[in-house]
Amino acid sequence: MSPYAQARADLRDTTAFFASLEPATDQQKQIITTAVPDFMQVVETTLLMTRQLANPVPKLLLFVVIGWSALLFMSYGLLGTFNALSVAIEALGSIAVASAVFMILSRRSASTI
Repeated sequence: MSPYAQARADLRDTTAFFASLEPATDQQKQIITTAVPDFMQVVETTLLMTRQLANPVPKLLLFVVIGWSALLFMSYGLLGTFNALSVAIEALGSIAVASAVFMILSRRSASTI
């Protein structure tokens, strides 16, 4: 069972537990009334963390970053003269962008372990 499915099942079980309670006094009613929103906040945070772990880096973000950097480097290459220095600078820039993407992906995958 996936962590997201497990969290949803836990949510259903705990919600059913709160619904099955029959408070006898006003104090018990007040405790249940204050406990339910706190529980919902914990569940929402758990579900958010589960979703973030399941999809650590949006593919659209990577696509946009790589697309813009490729467009910028291609534009710089088209506007500049072709010589060894411009090729070296373009290579260094592309290595910088590639290493940044690599660090983002490796950092996110390391945090999920």
